[in-house]
Amino acid sequence: MRRALPRKKMTGKDFQKKMHFFAYATDKTDNRFGLQIAWSRDGFSWNLFGDGFAWLSSPFDAGDTGRKFINPFVFRAGDGVFHCVYQTGCKDSRFAHTSSKDLVHWSRQNIFRTNRSAVRNPVVEQTLNGFAVLFRDAEGKAWRTETSDWK
Repeated sequence: MRRALPRKKMTGKDFQKKMHFFAYATDKTDNRFGLQIAWSRDGFSWNLFGDGFAWLSSPFDAGDTGRKFINPFVFRAGDGVFHCVYQTGCKDSRFAHTSSKDLVHWSRQNIFRTNRSAVRNPVVEQTLNGFAVLFRDAEGKAWRTETSDWK
């Protein structure tokens, strides 16, 4: 069941305080709408950031399924930069990455191919040498890949 989020305008002062944010994608238009963000001061009352605007969408075509933006995961690294990874299709063996300093302006998106049957629910964590992306394949088996530079 979906719950409508109350709408509230966000100001620059809101970012100066400790904020919670929730990054998500809806299944509107068959998972082609893109990244949406909600914010909260207390973790209980949520507001749409940008009035439900899609801050990021997929430029990558997943073959017969088209451009998809599924299960985004946004992570803030130790240097303050936000990183977003997402699956590009239901049967696609690739995932995409982009980064942002402010959640509004995003870097060029890169796509990474794996040798697995599919990439589902990718998440990213910071490691001593860079980043690790964890995901599941079509059979549900967990996998991990690492990068130091997202190239």
